[in-house]
Formats: sequence, structure tokens, C-alpha cells
Amino acid sequence: MLKAIIFAFSMSLATATAASSAAPEGFEELEGFDAIVLNQVNEVLGVDRLPAGMGLPVEPGVYAVITQDRLTIFDKAVAGIEGGRQFVGADQVASESESGCPLSVFDAFYLVWSRVVDEARVSALDIPTRVLLAADAALPAKLLVQTAYAAAETRPMTTPNLYMLVNGGRAGLRARPFFLLPPKGLLLPSGQRPLGLRVTMKGGDRFSVSAASPKFGRVVEAASGAELLNILQDVKKRNPGKEVLIIDVSEGGTVGDLLKVITLAQEEFSRVVFALGQNVVIG
Repeated sequence: MLKAIIFAFSMSLATATAASSAAPEGFEELEGFDAIVLNQVNEVLGVDRLPAGMGLPVEPGVYAVITQDRLTIFDKAVAGIEGGRQFVGADQVASESESGCPLSVFDAFYLVWSRVVDEARVSALDIPTRVLLAADAALPAKLLVQTAYAAAETRPMTTPNLYMLVNGGRAGLRARPFFLLPPKGLLLPSGQRPLGLRVTMKGGDRFSVSAASPKFGRVVEAASGAELLNILQDVKKRNPGKEVLIIDVSEGGTVGDLLKVITLAQEEFSRVVFALGQNVVIG
């Protein structure tokens, strides 16, 4: 098999696929990719440390693992994490990042995409369209979302499709798709009657629910997952055509909490968008 993009940055994994005399596969058709990712997750973190949940099959893409002490892209440690709380040098923000990503994380993904693009040109392969993020369930959700913004902002041309990796039990490693609010926020036209529903995680099973639409009224607080679900169900009854839920991780909550909110809301709001405090404004 032609040396794939992923192996250009992660040469120690090159032996995981056998050489083939057949026509080379594109990166999007790599066989056994899910096993490669699972092995890497187990090596640096352990799949049991991922939040438990269901999702889609894992498909080829750039992948990263976030542990209590480091961020790894493919098999290379690229940034440190202090005390399982924040990236080392978190106060050093990349000047090119519109979302305020830490410099170390932004630069790491910039380098990865540069090498991937170079390999794609040499080998006549497509640039990966997916980014897969595996994170310790006990870590602050903010670390996962900062990593997602860094990956999205540095990819050339178009924003990648983003996935959160979860432990699917007998189903194995699974992928939950998500989106990001634009780094500088979002302006929605009033003519579309948008809602802009947002759940802000506070940590410790505490949440606030708000919306960009002035018709929503005051911010509603929830002190448990059950209360949050009741609020979301009530909002859905009054807004049956709305499917988008913004989950803001800027004020607290863990990666595990983040998946709990997604799971609670999935029957009412199937499209989840992560945010780091960015505003949605209806104009």
C-alpha cells in the first residue's frame, strides 16, 4: 500500500499496514484504520478512560488523544497538560487563532496539516476531511474543544468534519459528530426566526439554559441532568422545528459531562455545536 498521509507524521505506525502491488488506496479508504486508532488510544490512555456512549463507526482521519498530561497527534506528543487542567503555556495564545487557542496546540496542528498536505501532493492522495479526538472523560471539556478549534482553524481550505471518540463497549471505539461555533461568534438573520439554544456547563451537574432569541426569556438554571432534560423537552415542545443545541464549555464541566449533555439532548436536539463562550447574535 502506498504510504498514507497518516504515516508521514507517524512513521512508527507504518508497519501496521502491509505493502501492496495493487493500485494505491486513497486516505479515505484505508483498511484497518479503526484498529490503528484503538491501539493508539489504548497505548497512551486506555479506552476505558473515554466517556462511554454510542456513535458512528470510526473512519480515517487525523486523530489526537488528550490525556491527563499531554496531547498526542498520531503517535507524537505535541503539547503538555498541567495537572489535568490546562495546556502548558495556556496564557500564550496563537496570534493567528480567532478563537484564542493556546499557541502550542495551534502550532502543533498547523505543522501536522502542513505535513499532511505535502504528503498528499507527493502521493496524489486527498487531504483528510475528518479529525477524531479522544479525551480522558475526567478532563475539562474545555481542553477537548480548544483542541477541536485548533484542528479546525489550521486545516487549509475547508473546515474538517469533527468527531469525539467514545467507548462503545462491545461495539468498540465509536465516533460522535459535532460542530463548532465560528471562532468569533455567529450572526443569524432575524427573518429565519432562529432560536440559538445554549446549554452552558457549570460543572458538578449544574447547567444554565439560554437562547439568542429574545422570545426565550430569562436564563433557566438546572441542578441535575434530570432537570436539564425537563427544560430541553419543554423548549422542544414550544419550538418543534429546531434541532440545534449549542453546548458552551467555557465555564466548567468535564469531557464525560459533555457527552452526558449530548446524550440527554439527542432525542430533542440532534445537531450539537460546541462553543467556548462565543456569542450568537440575531440581527
